[in-house]
Amino acid sequence: GGGGESKGRVPLSGGGPKRTDYVKKYGGSEGGGGESSSPAGGVPITTVMLKNIPCRKSQEEVMLHIDQKGFNNRYDFFYLPRDVKFRANLGYAFINFLTPEDASNFTKEEVML
Repeated sequence: GGGGESKGRVPLSGGGPKRTDYVKKYGGSEGGGGESSSPAGGVPITTVMLKNIPCRKSQEEVMLHIDQKGFNNRYDFFYLPRDVKFRANLGYAFINFLTPEDASNFTKEEVML
């Protein structure tokens, strides 16, 4: 019978997730530890993900806590995604610091809410 054309099907371009080889793009970590604030590719890391935020905390409360830990005016972007239906945050936030040193210090500080 028919249906033979599906065998030679060419995958459509533009569909599905893109497979980016980040090791090739930015370079791998030479030391293997990966704790450096500037990876081997020379791209400084300034963005940090803060996890395990209590879901009832507001963006203002989390930012105030970060500021009180000594990072006031040390970041230019803060994003705390919220579930509007349940009026709660999703438990994580993204913070972009002005310098890789601040980002590194923030991760070492282990800011707990």
